Amino acid sequence: MACSNTLRASLSKVCYMIKSLRDVMITHMLWSIYFAYFHSRLKYGIILWGRDGEIVKVFQLGEKVI
Repeated sequence: MACSNTLRASLSKVCYMIKSLRDVMITHMLWSIYFAYFHSRLKYGIILWGRDGEIVKVFQLGEKVI
């Protein structure tokens, strides 16, 4: 459970960064940031901690950022 909390904390920081940059960057650049920081960590986390019961909260963060 602590592993998914670590992943969520990391993804929350990236989510905040993307939302902060939304008004000053073009969409193409935001997508690049999303795939470089958020999506890569999400894929890595799913591979390692995908069976954790708290992983649903991680997917909810993914929905927020998109």
